[in-house]
Amino acid sequence: QERVLIHQTTETCRRRSRSGYEEHQHHRRGRVNSENIHNQQENKDSVKVMKWGLLLLSCTFNLIGLTGGPLLLRLYFLHGGNRKWLSSLLQVAGFPILIIPLIILYRQRDPGQPSVKFFASRKLLLYAALIGLAQGVDRFMYCYGLSFLPVSNSSLLVATQLVFTAFISFIWVKQKFTPYSINAIVVIIMGVILLGIRRAGDRPRGVTNSQYLLGFFISIADASITGFILVSTQVAYAKANQAMTYPIVLQFQVCLSFFATVCCTIGCLINNDFSAIRREASEFDLGMKRYYIVLVSIMIV
Repeated sequence: QERVLIHQTTETCRRRSRSGYEEHQHHRRGRVNSENIHNQQENKDSVKVMKWGLLLLSCTFNLIGLTGGPLLLRLYFLHGGNRKWLSSLLQVAGFPILIIPLIILYRQRDPGQPSVKFFASRKLLLYAALIGLAQGVDRFMYCYGLSFLPVSNSSLLVATQLVFTAFISFIWVKQKFTPYSINAIVVIIMGVILLGIRRAGDRPRGVTNSQYLLGFFISIADASITGFILVSTQVAYAKANQAMTYPIVLQFQVCLSFFATVCCTIGCLINNDFSAIRREASEFDLGMKRYYIVLVSIMIV
């Protein structure tokens, strides 16, 4: 009986010990799971804040470029500048600055993430190269039109890219028209017609009627190429077969701008724009020093 009692007591102690250990492990696992959930929530919040921050940064840079770029280009043409390929090159040659955020994002990436998910695919970069060549021609046509038109008129004509984007999207990717897009198209077309009717009053000094009309139609042609580029970019994203993260979009933009720079550089060499810089600087109305400041500002903005 004593042996039985001792055995029962021992078994009871073992059960209690095992039960206490299991209860301790259960609480421990619950605490670990709670910490993991908390960490995952913090990571999601930080990623969300980073995405909104990058979006705000991109919108700010776009706002500066879209407003300051045309004004600086018009300042260049207004005071004696006349090199269209050079001004086109300056618009796309500032792309190396995008390498800085790329390096930062590469160093801050998740170490467990495969590098293949960070880098753009060859197929996507090929699309970027082809679109970049079209971008180089597009920038030349934009500068050519702006050299004969006021900034306000040129901006309105370039805004017709919305019309071309809508029609190209409808034909290429079957994007349907909406009441809002139709309304915008009608308003823009009416504005362009009014510009054409009132060309005598809006023509800058020293610009002939034929030059104004040439700039007018070249700006519209430029808008059509821009609309094609925008749709082509979205198609390239869709056919890339990879998630379009912020680093991949930056790499796409760097590759696109690089080939646009190559296109404009070839144009400068053929047109002897580089050899004419010193002479043009000496004849610039605002002086040689401000001439170079304007060129650098165009490239940065």
